[in-house]
Amino acid sequence: MKNAILILISLFLVGIMVNATQSASMNLVGAWTFDDGSGTVVRDLIGGNNGVIKGSSKWVQGKFGGGLELPGKGDSYVSIPNKEYFDADPYTVTAWIKLEPKSYQYVFWRDGLEWPEKHLRRHTDMWIMDGSNVAVLMWHLDDGTEGRVDGKTAVADGEWHHVAEWHDGKTMRLYVDGKVDGELAAGKLIVNGEDPMWLGARPGDVAATGIFDEVGFFTKTLSEDEFKTVMGQGLSVIASVEAKNKLSTTWGVIKR
Repeated sequence: MKNAILILISLFLVGIMVNATQSASMNLVGAWTFDDGSGTVVRDLIGGNNGVIKGSSKWVQGKFGGGLELPGKGDSYVSIPNKEYFDADPYTVTAWIKLEPKSYQYVFWRDGLEWPEKHLRRHTDMWIMDGSNVAVLMWHLDDGTEGRVDGKTAVADGEWHHVAEWHDGKTMRLYVDGKVDGELAAGKLIVNGEDPMWLGARPGDVAATGIFDEVGFFTKTLSEDEFKTVMGQGLSVIASVEAKNKLSTTWGVIKR
């Protein structure tokens, strides 16, 4: 009996260690978990790149802990200041959303403060198509062309969905609930290094109606197993492991 218990405990600890190791290798550089609960700041758990809430919104229950409900108004969104990693290749941007089936909506936007955009900047763009309620990705390439991926799964249906934009330097993918929902050859993206990221709206009065939670930016392309970890554990757990990993690395350098 004792041996059986010890085996079970060992398997449990191995599972924790595997998850921790996997989390530590995810290159999570920005994590906005919306657990603040009050005020006008959405705290970044990783690098302190805090988002600022614009317009009217409401703190509510999210997918993990707290969330932020946006009213579908163009002046109501979260603005996250520019960081160098927003121009990274490869990268993955993730979010939990619970959107109502309303007209055109925006999940995130990064391409200056005016629309139509001038096709001169890094275009990080996920929006919701009117009618079909599927997610759409658009981007600009450094040769002056642009690309677009239309999803197949309705994500504005009043239910929680995990969505992601994924780029490995050659291919752009849309992920919905941890699975590929569309992809297209992408090529080299424009780099601009100056624009903030908007969550929940874009210039021109197109905005989201619903709840946002767990927005993450990774400087790598996540695998399906890593998507499962992100969706199952939440960003707070992954951010904690990342922080411990950085501390261990720093302490190792100091000891030398």
